[in-house]
Amino acid sequence: MPHAHPFWRYGFALFKDQIPQPLHKRKETGASNRSRNIMRIRNLTGTGIILALSTERLYLEPTRKPAIVRWTQKVIGSRHIEFGAPYECLQVPILEDIAHVEGIPDPEPFTLFLVDQHVFDNSDRPDVFTYNDEKDDGNGNVMIAYLVGK
Repeated sequence: MPHAHPFWRYGFALFKDQIPQPLHKRKETGASNRSRNIMRIRNLTGTGIILALSTERLYLEPTRKPAIVRWTQKVIGSRHIEFGAPYECLQVPILEDIAHVEGIPDPEPFTLFLVDQHVFDNSDRPDVFTYNDEKDDGNGNVMIAYLVGK
């Protein structure tokens, strides 16, 4: 594992552009840290994530149980399909896929949940984020430079 610090040692501020920045790198403007929204990031991907911000490398350890999507199907109708000789007909069911996201905890104050793209696409919560443009660090971890939210 690369030399990295747990993300909570530095604290993060989430700004309107939704890119976390380490607070110790920003110049203070006189406002206390309490007046900012200090955020925690919980990694629900099942893979170690290294958040690469300028010169800092922050390791986000995965939780024991990653967030997943389970699928069910519901019959929403059927169609009669004619084939071959006249009067031969086959009834084909029409199904709807329904996604069930599991493993994302209830919302927590000042906490972001980092998930993979598949879970993110099937979640509608504003505290759920994903990443793209990832790179493998060669040790089984994923390196990212920013978060993607809705």
